[in-house]
Amino acid sequence: MKTIMTKPMNRRLWIRRIATVLFIGCIFAVIAAPAYAADGVSTEAGPEGPAQTAYAPDTGVGPVIIVISGQSGPNSYQSYAAA
Repeated sequence: MKTIMTKPMNRRLWIRRIATVLFIGCIFAVIAAPAYAADGVSTEAGPEGPAQTAYAPDTGVGPVIIVISGQSGPNSYQSYAAA
């Protein structure tokens, strides 16, 4: 049986590749974070009221926006209310 030895990877090259993968992962997380933060808290229609979606302010201070769904539903107003 013949064994083939491969050249060991240079330590600096290995560290650079790992750092690149981690950097790309962090960039993806930073870009994707606002999409998760824009989602509001939705409730279904029930005896206590109609279906609605509430959006908290980004800074923690400010008015809370509540979208009450009509015929077209709250998805039509989500981009406006989340801004």
